[in-house]
Amino acid sequence: MKQQVLLVAFLLSSLIASAQTKSEEKSSLNHEISIDATYFIKNLIDLSANYYSADPHFLRYKLHTRAGSLRLGGSIGGSNRNIEDSTQIPQLASNFNTESSSAYAFLGWEFKTPLSKRFILNYGLDYRFAHQKSYNKSMYGSISSSYYGEWEETNTDHGAAAVLGIKFLLTQRLFLYAETSWIYMVSNYNRNRTYTPVQEGVNVPEDILESYSEVDYGFQLPVNLYVGFSF
Repeated sequence: MKQQVLLVAFLLSSLIASAQTKSEEKSSLNHEISIDATYFIKNLIDLSANYYSADPHFLRYKLHTRAGSLRLGGSIGGSNRNIEDSTQIPQLASNFNTESSSAYAFLGWEFKTPLSKRFILNYGLDYRFAHQKSYNKSMYGSISSSYYGEWEETNTDHGAAAVLGIKFLLTQRLFLYAETSWIYMVSNYNRNRTYTPVQEGVNVPEDILESYSEVDYGFQLPVNLYVGFSF
């Protein structure tokens, strides 16, 4: 009799331990990574889709805690192009050198409310930052009176965004996510245009140096879809 009681107690404890392990596995999915998959999804739906509005925050990460979720994301990019063409018409630009770089980032905090087994509502607040820089150097004029024109532009943005998103769980770990936000951004622009003669005595346009700021605010529609993985 004692052996049977011990056997039943052992089986019950094993079942409880197994249930606790599964519960811990479910609750241990505290990390989340997602990427902008809009281009891929649009091409699956419509093979002729060759344009979409790219989200600068291409890669996203979330850390879930009991008090809420830390969210961050961003992307970096750049390009460099150099063309020399001696066959062009003399009055047109014959040498081109263009460079561009960009960096986007956000850091924020959000909360979530389950709407059903598969749908989860997310809402929170972000700090957002963006920096863009472009440079262009070209040769203008004729063979006897040519000059270089250099254009450099730098944009720096700071602001905040109230975010509202919806997550659809494909499986326990895989999900789709769409998000809209109301943004308030202050943008600072610096634009420099300088001209340098190739030969002495060549008349060149006046240099242009300007700096100004703009404020932008309003809603951004959820035109981008993200595919994510929880772990």
